[in-house]
Amino acid sequence: MSQKGRVWPLGLVIGTARTASARGEMVGGVKNAAALLADLIEEWTIPKGQTSLGHRREVASKLGSDVWSLHQRAVGYLVQIERDLDALQAAGDDVDYYIETVPSWYQAVFSVAAGWDNAVGSTVRVTDPRDLRLLRALAGTVDTARLSPKLPAEQLADLRIAVKEAGDLVAGAGEDVLKDGPRRYLLGLIFEASKVIEEIEVFGSAALRSVTFELGGAMGAVAELVEDEETKTTWREKSRKVLAQWSAVVPIAAITRESTLRSRASPAVDATLLEAPDLSRSRLSNLTPRAAPFSPVYGVRGPGMLPRGQRQISDGL
Repeated sequence: MSQKGRVWPLGLVIGTARTASARGEMVGGVKNAAALLADLIEEWTIPKGQTSLGHRREVASKLGSDVWSLHQRAVGYLVQIERDLDALQAAGDDVDYYIETVPSWYQAVFSVAAGWDNAVGSTVRVTDPRDLRLLRALAGTVDTARLSPKLPAEQLADLRIAVKEAGDLVAGAGEDVLKDGPRRYLLGLIFEASKVIEEIEVFGSAALRSVTFELGGAMGAVAELVEDEETKTTWREKSRKVLAQWSAVVPIAAITRESTLRSRASPAVDATLLEAPDLSRSRLSNLTPRAAPFSPVYGVRGPGMLPRGQRQISDGL
């Protein structure tokens, strides 16, 4: 996707949501980022006599959140939308009109037209209705392309178990397997994955796929580096368990689309970066997979920003 006119915000995606419990059913109500943002933009229509900020506080309270957490969540949806557009464009789909409309969606999120503290004389939409319809059309396109897979509740429960087991493995690994820097990096991914699993209706399944693929890849890199065969086997098995839950619902084509523009045949994680005993900051800067510029919990990595691994672990290395 062209960088012209592109905005790289630094935001968090946080909030609350219900998780599905019925075994064997798809996780109910999980929408992709475009649909979630469209719903939120509609909620942000400013009633007569109110300010944008005041109304957004009311909306956030109704949703069990606060105004800035909700705003940060919307920024996260925008970033995922851009990733989906990258994926569609990389696959050869004509998405130019969507791309041209992205700035309008950013303006809606930041309430550019109405401002924050100006009371409106009549009901005001924060974006042109045509742009909102286009956003909902994009949501349908993303679903059709299966870029936001629907994970069955049974597999979501299994993934929760797999992530917990990964956390136990990382926390209990000796210094001969993991130094402090890589351990913190992996624990950070595990925290992310756990949070997204519990709040999947807010984050969406694409965010969950990204963080669990990153976690599984990093664990696989550890497995390739350890010398003890039993330890190697354990790490491989736990890595595969994290990734295996997606095997029935994530088409290989979709994975390829998402990574094409950011990694042309480069590995998900550079395994040499997890080597003991030395881990310099310059090597650590490559620890984050090249195809994951957005962290649903920690924010966005754009031009000029520190890679997430380096941002999280900035001292003691």
